[in-house]
Amino acid sequence: MKAGKEFDGQNRLDYAFFPQKPYLRNKVLLLRNGGNDVWENNGSRFLDPALQTIIQRAGINIDLQSYVPIIEYVNGEFRGVLNMREPNNKKFVEANYGYDDELIDMFEMSPDSNVVFMVGNGDVLERIYELGTHATEANTYAELSDILDIDEFINYMAIELYLGSSDWPHNNIKGFRSQDDGRYRFVTFDLDFAFKNSNPFTTFANEQWFTFNYIYDTQEQRHEEIKLVTFFLNMLKNDQFRKRFIDAYCLMGGSVFEKSRASAIVDELADRVR
Repeated sequence: MKAGKEFDGQNRLDYAFFPQKPYLRNKVLLLRNGGNDVWENNGSRFLDPALQTIIQRAGINIDLQSYVPIIEYVNGEFRGVLNMREPNNKKFVEANYGYDDELIDMFEMSPDSNVVFMVGNGDVLERIYELGTHATEANTYAELSDILDIDEFINYMAIELYLGSSDWPHNNIKGFRSQDDGRYRFVTFDLDFAFKNSNPFTTFANEQWFTFNYIYDTQEQRHEEIKLVTFFLNMLKNDQFRKRFIDAYCLMGGSVFEKSRASAIVDELADRVR
């Protein structure tokens, strides 16, 4: 749902739709029917918002889409329940950070593993990839810290690896920065295929998933996907980054997705939908 100038003479929706983020800069709302969380026999249609809510309530430094379940009527006729979400495009950036969408660089990974810039250009992103080859050097790491939000990137990678989505990293990657000396941040979204890979603690995962060998071994051309993965593996060679990543990853299972905590949030959301 996009606000145009026809809407009450303005191009925004002046209402705090999400209690998690009580701002009034909404220009776009995403109404989602559950995405791919409909294929299993017990598809709940809210796997993605449930996982994002669990992460969001942990209070860690990461960009996520807030969620509110809504009842849908068309011309007064009840149609069912939808998930109202923040968008994950340039309007997300504007709403959360106030950056004019013409003054940012923002890219996404298309399903064919190519990077597409929705706004701006890829000069800084290419510089990040380039610097990654020398991530062990102190001066290089310092420069990376100026153009990449390293804390947020660590949390992003820890979450994605923990959840083991089979629709990532060849897809569902978006990043943005303010062109005014901003640092790149990544947006977590579309977690419908979380936990779809082989058990992340099996032999296959140890040799393939966490090393990304399945990407390097494939015969398909996945140039951009490999660039991001290669950058991450290069960063792990830096002792400071590696320690911080290990700490963040341990927090995923030990705190963020701790069983009783996660279950309570899922039960709460399920009760609200019912």
